[in-house]
Amino acid sequence: MQIVLFLCLALLSVHGKKPGYCKNEKSCQAQAKGYTCVSVQTSRTGATDVKQCLPNQDSTEICAGVRPGVCPSLSTWPTAYKSISCVCAFIYPTAKCKKPGTPNKAGYVNCLYVKDLNGEEVGVIYGCVDYSVFDKRLLFKERSSADKLAQMLDYPKVISDNCINPSAPDVVCSARGTCVPSGQRSMDYRCVCTVGYKGRFCQKIDSNKCINAGQCAAGTCNMRSQQCECNEGTTGNQCAYCDPTSSKACGGHGKCMSNVTNQDALGGAEDGSGSSSVSGTVGDAGRGLASVGQENVTGGVCNCESGYTGAQCDRRVEKKSVISDDSLSGSDNEDNGAALISLSVVFTYMLLLMPLILM
Repeated sequence: MQIVLFLCLALLSVHGKKPGYCKNEKSCQAQAKGYTCVSVQTSRTGATDVKQCLPNQDSTEICAGVRPGVCPSLSTWPTAYKSISCVCAFIYPTAKCKKPGTPNKAGYVNCLYVKDLNGEEVGVIYGCVDYSVFDKRLLFKERSSADKLAQMLDYPKVISDNCINPSAPDVVCSARGTCVPSGQRSMDYRCVCTVGYKGRFCQKIDSNKCINAGQCAAGTCNMRSQQCECNEGTTGNQCAYCDPTSSKACGGHGKCMSNVTNQDALGGAEDGSGSSSVSGTVGDAGRGLASVGQENVTGGVCNCESGYTGAQCDRRVEKKSVISDDSLSGSDNEDNGAALISLSVVFTYMLLLMPLILM
């Protein structure tokens, strides 16, 4: 029994770097009561099986079915996932659409109806989809029916006009929220912030509260206390600041600037303009991400080296299409390699211990 338990824990450790990951609805219920498994569609290189448990609360709708709402937060996932920018958009359902006014039936779902390229009404539902600011498109499979519908509905312009912070232009909603329609069937979009953030583009830190296992920038969400607990090198609410005394600050890809106040360093007017009174020091380091009520926090702001961005210099700057067939390099390969090594270790143990199990 102990051997079997060990093997199960070893297998679970493969997903240890993807906080809140869920295989299915049942696995979410095992993690926390009232949570549901939400997937994100993406064709981004290196990002596979993007599913996470989210709280199904009345105050915050989840993007699914005929209701728009929020999507997973992946800021603590491996590098390949950190640039995923969630948009609640129309997708084609895998099940058949139920005709309006007809009773519920197994294998059918309620749908909304929009006109496609041919002017014909087609059934759609809401789902979480990754958006590439670099490629200016929702990352459906290229030239698929969903991709063509998204282009026809002009999602790139809608997202660019409403959900891109000029001071953090590489991600949607400052990587702190979801780009969501204001209502059912509406193409008027806005940022709906992850708990703990606020502002037009979710650029302001509001509290240290967390309800999503993957949201605490460079820390861990304690699901019992619903508070972010910071990793070494980070500090402050949402673990959004760097610790200037730590060798692990800024992920090794930047310098922690401590000679400015937090409010000045993180700048960011309420409209997300990212204006800053700090000249020639922080620059893009603050990314227009402001703090609320944290004037006494002793942490600093990361000034990232070339090729990196993000509050903790934890995202790669996109220099080519994110759906390229080219292999990922650096830490992305390390992330994928770590999973393969974990699997290799598990199966090696299984082979070595099989005789003991059979005895």
